[in-house]
Amino acid sequence: MPLIAITTAANGDERQQVLPMLAQIQLTTGKRGNPKRRPKTLAADKGYDARWLRKRLRTKGIRPQIKKRHLGGKKPKGRPIKEVVPRYQQERSFSWFQRKYRRLVVRA
Repeated sequence: MPLIAITTAANGDERQQVLPMLAQIQLTTGKRGNPKRRPKTLAADKGYDARWLRKRLRTKGIRPQIKKRHLGGKKPKGRPIKEVVPRYQQERSFSWFQRKYRRLVVRA
């Protein structure tokens, strides 16, 4: 089951919805007291690569694990990102959403 679900227009920018979605999350830790309000890391694919989003996540204390978009076959700079969630698991969860919630899938 997803933690949070937000519906938007099909032509909207998904990067704009990351911060409002993170504001709604309440993580259960199994300990007494108030629930945690933010995760330690955020793993996302290349579609969420934006300098302003990375900056905002870091100011909130969240470590972004977002692959960079490469333009024109340039060689990536810096140290490679260690992926905590393999791409296979992300794709399987997207496939599960498309099978389980068929009406939410955008059809061309």
